[in-house]
Amino acid sequence: MSQSPVDDFSEEITSRYRFGWAALSRLLHMGRSFSGREKNCAFLNTGGGRFTDISSVSGFDFPDDARTVIATDWDFDGDLDLWTSARTAPRLRLLRNDLAQESTFVSLRLHGDGTKVNRNAIGARVVVSLTEDPRPITRTVRGGDSFLSQNGAWLHFGIGRQAGIESVMVHWPGGNTEAFKEISPTGFYDLHFGTGKAQAWSPPKVQSALLPATQEPEPESERTRIVLTQRLPLPMLWKEDGTEIPTTQLKGPLLINLWASWCPACLDELKDWVAHAGDYRSKGLRVLVLNTEGLDESGDPTRARETLKEMAFPFDSAPVNADTVQILDLFQRSYLDSWQPLPVPASFLIDTNGSVAVIYKGSVHAKDVLYDLPLLKEKPAALRVATSPFRGRWAMPPASLSTSRFTSQLLDHTKLEWLETYLRRFIRMELENQSPNQNAIKTARQTLATLEAERPKPSASEMLEKARQAVAENQKDGAARMHLADILRGSGDFSGAIKEYKEALRYAPGLTVAAGKLCWTLAAHPDAEIRSPDEALAIANKLIQLTGGKDPNYLDLLGIAQAASGDFKGAASSVRSAMALVPGNSPVQNAFRSRLSLYEAGKPFFDESWRKK
Repeated sequence: MSQSPVDDFSEEITSRYRFGWAALSRLLHMGRSFSGREKNCAFLNTGGGRFTDISSVSGFDFPDDARTVIATDWDFDGDLDLWTSARTAPRLRLLRNDLAQESTFVSLRLHGDGTKVNRNAIGARVVVSLTEDPRPITRTVRGGDSFLSQNGAWLHFGIGRQAGIESVMVHWPGGNTEAFKEISPTGFYDLHFGTGKAQAWSPPKVQSALLPATQEPEPESERTRIVLTQRLPLPMLWKEDGTEIPTTQLKGPLLINLWASWCPACLDELKDWVAHAGDYRSKGLRVLVLNTEGLDESGDPTRARETLKEMAFPFDSAPVNADTVQILDLFQRSYLDSWQPLPVPASFLIDTNGSVAVIYKGSVHAKDVLYDLPLLKEKPAALRVATSPFRGRWAMPPASLSTSRFTSQLLDHTKLEWLETYLRRFIRMELENQSPNQNAIKTARQTLATLEAERPKPSASEMLEKARQAVAENQKDGAARMHLADILRGSGDFSGAIKEYKEALRYAPGLTVAAGKLCWTLAAHPDAEIRSPDEALAIANKLIQLTGGKDPNYLDLLGIAQAASGDFKGAASSVRSAMALVPGNSPVQNAFRSRLSLYEAGKPFFDESWRKK
């Protein structure tokens, strides 16, 4: 861990510090320990300045990253119990003190008047003198007496079984001293400033939810069910050969499962699903099992196929690569504070929008999946109730939809291509919803913009080569051909650009953007060998026809093509019609007025920026 910068705030030092914290945070989320699993210690004061280690016999030696210990009579039985807190789970522990014999004690709670003494009596000191012991017992009311914790208001005094209480003196903040009478051993009392008389207090009847001291804690379950209140789209999945599974095949109701034939729990799970195949089908639930058999050299994908064939598995299956397992692992980690690896088997219940509704870590029975199916139609408020095993009321509204936690996981593992692809998918799927979350979309777009700004800009030759490769992979991709044409036009290869624009329109006739760019090139290029006014005029008329003459940009194109053909009167009429369709203060009005002046003077419009190319 890097030390905090003190006087050197250079990029190298501050980056080292940030990276150190990021690494530490990652390790802690993965269950690592600050203290290296060093056990807690407890020491018994044996007198004479000596202490004895009783950590084991007292039950204190937990391997926790402990932070706090508080002593309080939690169950009002006269002895002090202990609460401990830790950075690691379990975050809280109650160590209940059960003495074999009844305790002799007195517990006092002090109250100020709010004028001379603060209402909580912080700073007050209580001295209890005993009849059989010359040594008084002193306790002080403190405010903030432990790290990340605070003791309760009760001051506890342990009294020997043979002793009685001779006097109770309270030294209040401000200098007043007051004696309180009628305080007997073994009781709870309220002491109010200025009264001199203790009021007996009866503790409530506690219905303890604590485990009996003789009961062993239940073993940790190997199955985990995680209901998601805010659903994100399922991330990209790839087959064994690296091809992506289409999103159209990943919309629910759908249960996606990771498995392997060497995993006994996987086989038991799949057999259970086979037995309930009819129930699944009747509820409209599809199943897709993704085999992880071929992820290492010892794996045998054929064994997985044979296993499914032997059990007459009636659902879809596919072998997947390591990227699929990793992205699903990062996805499930983004929902939990504890970043434990995704086990095999693991399953994901997908809703009709293609978003993950429930994550099952470990095997899941068919009856549990069928029980969760109605959740696919529930709203976040109802889903949040389903996430908790306890009844109660929520103090805050459900958390808003956000991709930030998954984004952080992908960034932390430098999966920038996955991140960009996923965010674009998220935006597209969210816009298809009836009520898209605009804030989540805005955040996703901002992240994409940041990625684009920080990405090293490719050279012109690299961009051209990438565009040619995209066209080579799919000759009939009109959008890819238009992108290639844009790059060619930008580099000055207008003949090549015109050819690719025409090819783009041949394979995608409805690509009006490509048609407009082609029309501009053929009508406005200053080189007569590249210009083709007749072709431009035909394209412009077709665009006008498609839009009913309501698009000012296409009317402007028509005017440019008409002027290039020598029809200046028609060009002026077209650009006036374009001007009528845009506000008078629009920036394009200046461009339209400039072209109108040319046409009225009997001159065509040429794109002078191309003379330099």
